[in-house]
Amino acid sequence: MDNIGMPNVSDIAKVGEATTGFIGAVNRLLPGISLRSIQKANSKTTKLILSDLKRIAEWGAELGLSDETIRELQFDAVKRHRRTVNLAGVLEYAENEIRDDADVSCVEDDWLESFHDHAEKVSNPDVQVIWGKLIAGEINNPGTYSKRLMSVISDMSTTDAQSFSTLCSLSIQSIVPQNENGGI
Repeated sequence: MDNIGMPNVSDIAKVGEATTGFIGAVNRLLPGISLRSIQKANSKTTKLILSDLKRIAEWGAELGLSDETIRELQFDAVKRHRRTVNLAGVLEYAENEIRDDADVSCVEDDWLESFHDHAEKVSNPDVQVIWGKLIAGEINNPGTYSKRLMSVISDMSTTDAQSFSTLCSLSIQSIVPQNENGGI
C-alpha cells in the first residue's frame, strides 16, 4: 500500500497468488470446479482488481465524485478482495483436515454464514490455522462447534489465543494435587 492506502502492484499480485489456494480449497469443499477454471481464475484476479480500481476512478470522475469519495470506493474494493484472500488462507488450512467421507451439506447454512463472516476478517496465518481447523472439524462432525464459540474466538487477540492455548495444554493433574494413591 502507498501512503494514502491504495494498493501497489505487488499487493495486488499477492491477491492473485492467494486465489490459487482459495480455489483449490473451494474445489475440495465443493467438487466439480475444473483445474482449467482454477487456472483461469488465478490469471484473471490481478487484472480484475486493477480493472475494478480503474473503473471506480473513471466512474467516479464521470459522476463528479470527489477524489476522497473515489479513494473510499477503491479502498472498499481492495478490502473485499483482501477478505477473499483471508478466507482463502483459512480454507487452505482446512483442505487437508477434511475427511474424504465428510459431507459439507450436513453443516447448517447459518453456521457457514457465521463462519464466513468471521473467517474473512482473519489475516494472521497462525489464527487462520485455528479457523481452518474449526471449519474442518465442523465439516467432519457437524454440530461440534457453536456459533457462540466462533464469536468468542473472533474476539480473542493473538495474545489471548496463545494464553488460552497454553492453559489448555496444561494437564489437569498438574493443577489439582493428588494424594499418594493417585486420587484427589
